[in-house]
Amino acid sequence: MPRLSSSERAAVVAELRGFLRRTLRRSVRLGARKVVFLAVIGVSAAVIAASGRVGLAVALGVGSLLFGLVAIAFLEIWRSRSLIRRLIERTGLGASRAGDRYEDRSRPVARLVQRVAEGHEIRGSHGLITLRDSAESSAAQRRDAGFALVDLAIQAGDASRAQQMLERCTEGTDRAEYWALAIEVAVMNADLESLRIPPRIRSAMANDPHQRYLLANLSPVSHRLEVINAALTTAGFGSITTNGGQIRDLRSASGVTTVDADLMGASDTLVTVIVPAYNAEHTIEIALDSLRSQTWTNLEILVVDDVSSDATVEVVERVAALDPRVRVIRRTENGGAYRARNAGLKEARGALITVNDGDDWAHCEKIAAQAQHLVDHPE
Repeated sequence: MPRLSSSERAAVVAELRGFLRRTLRRSVRLGARKVVFLAVIGVSAAVIAASGRVGLAVALGVGSLLFGLVAIAFLEIWRSRSLIRRLIERTGLGASRAGDRYEDRSRPVARLVQRVAEGHEIRGSHGLITLRDSAESSAAQRRDAGFALVDLAIQAGDASRAQQMLERCTEGTDRAEYWALAIEVAVMNADLESLRIPPRIRSAMANDPHQRYLLANLSPVSHRLEVINAALTTAGFGSITTNGGQIRDLRSASGVTTVDADLMGASDTLVTVIVPAYNAEHTIEIALDSLRSQTWTNLEILVVDDVSSDATVEVVERVAALDPRVRVIRRTENGGAYRARNAGLKEARGALITVNDGDDWAHCEKIAAQAQHLVDHPE
């Protein structure tokens, strides 16, 4: 059980005192049900006593009263179950499994994160900051609110804010979850060399199937490939190799994919891939190469340029000159990824439609695995 601050101890004691006062008050308060209960006990005891069995009458009366008190206590506990949850959160007795995320552990944090997701970003973030910094919050709530603020900044792509929120995490720095967030922030800020993960935490992360991939960011590319290929081959996909230090060779090491034989005669279904792109000149060619190398060859690749100010369009046009499946759609007004995808949707001719962002690399068997499943299950 973690040590509680003086304010947390005072809050726990105050809530327990309130609970006991309410229980005592409700126990002695007479109501219609209690009057009927006492009347039945009294009449029963009187009848038994009149028959000469005084001891049995006394036992019945005392036993019934004790039973009533116990029943009232259980009823009060049931009515106060929200209080009990708060006490468990404050004392840390309800610590969850290490694999749980912050929104699964803390309802107040989950509600505020949901508020951000619904578009109330300022109100939700302010609530999380208040929860993180308040002495009235439990240590678990401060920890989870801090983690949520870091995670939201990461999702928003704000590297500077993510770093600030990470530095404000005063609780939970001894957990693998904190260091998983720290790795993501370090990747965003290109500052992996400064991370000093405690050996105990590193060992725990290495044994977690999800955190192992984050941990691989601290290793050379060759080791990262080992981690990725272990997952790919376990799932039945071909492994990948590097090209010029980047993970962009889209064929399996043997040159033969695991799905080619199954796709004969099935890839006559046209799949449209919508690729929204904005200032992606450094990544768009890798993304398109991965799509052009798909084992499902019947593709329409629509690159929707969202008024890029760099050479994104020129790169796409150069690739399109090599592959007629690639076509560029140029928007006249910047509207963001969702509007760009909708613009591609209007032009799509495929029976099946998917998306691939301009900075995303796709395994050569990805679309085949998805499309084949839909072809086999038209429902």
